[in-house]
Amino acid sequence: YKHDTGGISHIFPYDVNDPKGPKRTKQTILRDTDQVVHNIRQNITKSSVNGHKGKFWFMYLKSFDYVNSCVIDYMHGVCLGVVRTLLTIWFDKKNKEKEFSYFPKRKDVNDLLRKITPTIFVSRIPRTLDELTHWKASEYRNFLLYWGLPVLRHVLYPEHFAHFCLLARSIFILSKEGISVQELHTADTALLLFVENFKDLYGERYLTLNIHQLVHLADCVRYTGPLYVNNCFIFEDLNGFIVKQIHGTQGIETQITNIVSMLQVPAAMSMIYLKNVSEDIMCLYHELNGSNKQLREIEAGVALMGNAKIRILDPKEQRLILKFGVRNSEVKEFLRVNMYKKGFYVYGSKYKRLEKRQQHIITYKKGNLSEFGAVISFVQSEEQNPNAVVNLAEIKPFKKIVPIGCVWEVATEESIDFIPVTNIINVNNIVSVLNKLYLCPSPNRHDRD
Repeated sequence: YKHDTGGISHIFPYDVNDPKGPKRTKQTILRDTDQVVHNIRQNITKSSVNGHKGKFWFMYLKSFDYVNSCVIDYMHGVCLGVVRTLLTIWFDKKNKEKEFSYFPKRKDVNDLLRKITPTIFVSRIPRTLDELTHWKASEYRNFLLYWGLPVLRHVLYPEHFAHFCLLARSIFILSKEGISVQELHTADTALLLFVENFKDLYGERYLTLNIHQLVHLADCVRYTGPLYVNNCFIFEDLNGFIVKQIHGTQGIETQITNIVSMLQVPAAMSMIYLKNVSEDIMCLYHELNGSNKQLREIEAGVALMGNAKIRILDPKEQRLILKFGVRNSEVKEFLRVNMYKKGFYVYGSKYKRLEKRQQHIITYKKGNLSEFGAVISFVQSEEQNPNAVVNLAEIKPFKKIVPIGCVWEVATEESIDFIPVTNIINVNNIVSVLNKLYLCPSPNRHDRD
């Protein structure tokens, strides 16, 4: 593609009749790579064939399916690729004369981003578009799955917003822990529609490799699993850790080897020397190893955090709690729990030490349905007849109004309710925009900053 101002971009036009092109097989790859080798030996300048530049080592692994097991990297391709491209198209100054530019609304978006209070699992508070060039991949991911839809619903024209919803909804589905065949088909269809309409909305110039890869993204998930299983986020985290351990410019390879060896030493030594030792020695080992967690378990997989205090329930609360067999008006109240088997914490809204974060918006199980609510606090009652300890969460339910892509517009209800603590499924982000609440569920419990 030749630019009006000069320069050339490699683009991938969308073929409506055959969007995914001919399917590659081991036979076609072997044929193409053999042709590349022949071209190189014949000193042919353009030796590559159908994207292949030669033989590669994975071809010689008999148990490796190199056709379907080489996946698209979601971190670089989608987060740092597609999402960054869209934000640049909409809000970069160099595009302000284009019909698809929203540069005049840049300040409004910045104001909305500043007001967002994410969960504690989001390590970076949302930054403004003024710092877009410094955003990390996780910030683009959070914008796509959480902040983008609530904020852009009041900024973009309907056709641009509906188009962005296709991307957000698809990536949400492909990032879930469990994906049905129907959901996979839905995501695949939405991504094809997203790529097909990209040229009409933003021009052919932006049909780059990152946009084209979306056509094949659902197939990658079909063969190798959800997006959170195969991406570079974990490697980037480990690279950052290793870089911080290197001091000086001499003997880098030796320093890295020593670092990795030292990380492996505690586990290796424990297997050899800590087989039949006292509990005190094991506690000392866990303390030195940074894994000494004093859990005060109140239910299977649920631990109490902080101190409890006595609370007297009013008559209305006693009626609500009676269905769980609680007859005591005096209960213990606490504000935080560690759902350690599910991998998250829940804080009640009464916990006031979180200023720029929130950790009380939850998804919970109600019968066969999943509902949303805000945890106020937790209560514990020790019943004598029958002899049992009942642990409940006091919540303010949300009313679902309408789904928008991968988020829900919700409204708070005036009533309160009590649910078993073990019914809590996950914690969610929530965004308030122009007096409307948008609840942003997490697609899985593994994508953490």
